[in-house]
Amino acid sequence: MTLCEFDREITLDEFSLNILNSIGNDRYPLSGTIELTPRCNINCVHCYINEAAGDETIKAKELTTSLWKEILDQMAEAGTFFLMITGGEPLLRPDFDEIFQYARWKGMIVTLFTNGTMLSQEKAQMLAEWNLDQMEISLYGGTKECYEAVTRTPGSFERCMTGIRNALDAGLNLALKTIVLKENLHELALMQEITESFGLKFRYDGTIWPRLDGDLRPLEHQVPVQVMLNLDYSDPARKEAWEKAQSLASDAILRDERVFSCNASVRSFHIDAFGYMNVCMMLRTKKFYLLEKTLIQAWKEIGEIRQWKRKENSLCQSCDATVFCVQCPGFSHAVHGDFESIVKPICLAAKQRKALFK
Repeated sequence: MTLCEFDREITLDEFSLNILNSIGNDRYPLSGTIELTPRCNINCVHCYINEAAGDETIKAKELTTSLWKEILDQMAEAGTFFLMITGGEPLLRPDFDEIFQYARWKGMIVTLFTNGTMLSQEKAQMLAEWNLDQMEISLYGGTKECYEAVTRTPGSFERCMTGIRNALDAGLNLALKTIVLKENLHELALMQEITESFGLKFRYDGTIWPRLDGDLRPLEHQVPVQVMLNLDYSDPARKEAWEKAQSLASDAILRDERVFSCNASVRSFHIDAFGYMNVCMMLRTKKFYLLEKTLIQAWKEIGEIRQWKRKENSLCQSCDATVFCVQCPGFSHAVHGDFESIVKPICLAAKQRKALFK
């Protein structure tokens, strides 16, 4: 995508870099994620959020169209330029078109995360006409049997394939991704082949989160640490990325007294389906209700959370594998109910990855 800067065109990446350079080190709500619904039309074994598509109790609590528009107005006024729309499955909302088009009308650059099973030709064409910047579709297997073992929804594989074709026919900027599970590990190469046959980019991850309600059963589907390490080392692109991370780390030690040393709520924020603004998508315990305070007020209060100091003398503060680690306050809270406790499998994976790429 290109944008006009006075008398010349620049790429979106260049434009984004100009914005970041102008912001400097200040906190700024540049990018927002909105979760239109936690409901989904499929039922993946590993999902941290999916509620039933027809759950009327959940549906009644979700923000109305007009309330989402009010929040988008506040986001635009605050200077939010990038917007990611996700769910659940956002296309379940009958007002999806109206909300998406309103965000585009406000000038936001929009990315859409979807499972693709509800992406009709008409919907894909609308997204193209309104200049959706990026779309990512999750592919959970390379065959019907494998895909539907994950989604537990008959017919979902073919609907996903149809959605992908509809997106391509409309000329959308599409990428495919997957979460590596015990159920689909054996078809990872096939999923890559399918993606390449479409001429698309593909990415995958093996990190599974507990459900937001504290249910740890999704973790039962996570592949062993050593399997993911083997994938990291055998996949040329992933190996190069980890080797680069290792070279940049130079055995640096974090030594940070803050609970939040990640980038959550420095340039970004998350708003759930019920109007609560959160530090990030995966940490919902500290939230601010946007029907009772403005987005700017919530953004400032989230900034205060980032100043929290550690109460525990965590081993993370003296660890030399932090560049390989996905440990964060969200993971600690999901597993242990606090913001600092180390999640042992994550810690182990980071140390083994560092040893592998050193």
